[in-house]
Amino acid sequence: REAGLLKTVRRGLYLNALAQPPVQPDEAASYIARGAIVSLQKVLGDAGVLNNFTSRITCVVALPPEKTAAGKASFGYARPSTGQVKTLAGIYTFQALPFDLIHKVGALDDCLERLPYQRATPEKAFLDWLYLGATPRSHMTPPPFDLDLALLNQPRLQRLAEGMDLTRALHQWLAGKAAYDAAPGAQRNAP
Repeated sequence: REAGLLKTVRRGLYLNALAQPPVQPDEAASYIARGAIVSLQKVLGDAGVLNNFTSRITCVVALPPEKTAAGKASFGYARPSTGQVKTLAGIYTFQALPFDLIHKVGALDDCLERLPYQRATPEKAFLDWLYLGATPRSHMTPPPFDLDLALLNQPRLQRLAEGMDLTRALHQWLAGKAAYDAAPGAQRNAP
């Protein structure tokens, strides 16, 4: 650690500075909260969809699955911790989503990028935010209208919205974005 070969995230958790390709703080998320998937503003900012880049590592974690038909709780799933975790590598923010919206939606290629850690595709990250912005259980507001959705894979976005039962919410948000984009103030600020 003193030689700079290990970078401390928090006590007992380090990033290997010699690893190739270089290790990113995002990779520590699942070690801080089991099963965490980097998503939301972090993924959209890195993809250029979000107008302002965020240095926070925003993640989603799964709520336990619903009870079985017999009324018994599913084995092995604890309620995840949510909120902020401050570390030496940065601030990690965890938001909870229903189990089915993380583990049973669409094809794996539609939901996760091909990386050595779990990271949502930009389309899934947007829909995670759309869901959290619409549910009364979350303090998050809906995604802002100044996002650049042209950078998203539209067929994947539609498939995932259907799988997450967010098609109606997506169309409502897109209608609001169209009105925002057509507003004179937005037109004057366009490149």
